[in-house]
Amino acid sequence: AAFRERAGALIVLIARGIRGTSPSPLRVRASARRWYGWMPTDRADERAVRSRLGGSRDDVTVAAAAGAARAFLLRHGADPQRLRVRAMAPMSRRARAERGRLGNRVSILIVDLPVAEADPARRLRRVSEHVAGLKEAKRPLGVDVLTQIDRWTGTLAQSLSMWIATHFHAYNLMVTNVPGPPQPLYLLDAKLLAMHPLAPIFGGHHISVAALSYLGKVHWGVQYAGDDPDEAARIVDDLRDSFDALVVAAAAAPARLRVVEPAVDDGVRAAEIAAGA
Repeated sequence: AAFRERAGALIVLIARGIRGTSPSPLRVRASARRWYGWMPTDRADERAVRSRLGGSRDDVTVAAAAGAARAFLLRHGADPQRLRVRAMAPMSRRARAERGRLGNRVSILIVDLPVAEADPARRLRRVSEHVAGLKEAKRPLGVDVLTQIDRWTGTLAQSLSMWIATHFHAYNLMVTNVPGPPQPLYLLDAKLLAMHPLAPIFGGHHISVAALSYLGKVHWGVQYAGDDPDEAARIVDDLRDSFDALVVAAAAAPARLRVVEPAVDDGVRAAEIAAGA
């Protein structure tokens, strides 16, 4: 049963990778240049979005990135209505009962981004439903699954899966949310005021978006691998507009949910993602 589950995860990636994403301005290979942009948002605003519109931390991050991707496409003259756009989204699977155990428990979901949807609340709802469906169908590409496949196949399975993901354009950008440390950090007597994350860029895409919570803020980092030095700043503006639109939509919606933090070990998760797990 375990082997069938691991093999099934690999088959799903192969099938989705071969189908690929649509040709678009987002499907551009990374250049040798790197540009970085960042912005902070209030953690309270994120909680308000989740309490009134629903969704998890990861869902809100992916939905904000979907809005930014839509703006990017429109700015570059593409029609989002006709495009299939996806994000590679690492998400933790470590429960509180697994706190302190060795090994990685991170799944990588290949998430369809609803870039055709102009309404921010409906965009978040579509992301939440899609992610829930992937998890329910057990269709994530689990890093823990692939590392266990290595026991039978060596590194061939991992190499093959990542080659498919990048060369067959299985996704357009990476999007990840990393809960930061729950307490302030210090270097001697100097307090660390902000932590801006940097998600990796692989050969098959040229944009990554990461969010990291710390000291009542969510710090966003955008990496862009292209020749235009101003594009990273424009993507940050798109991301800010997309997140702000979610906050406005949440303010207009009735309160209906109590936000419950996910049962994961945030510190371990942050360490895993930072280590590239």
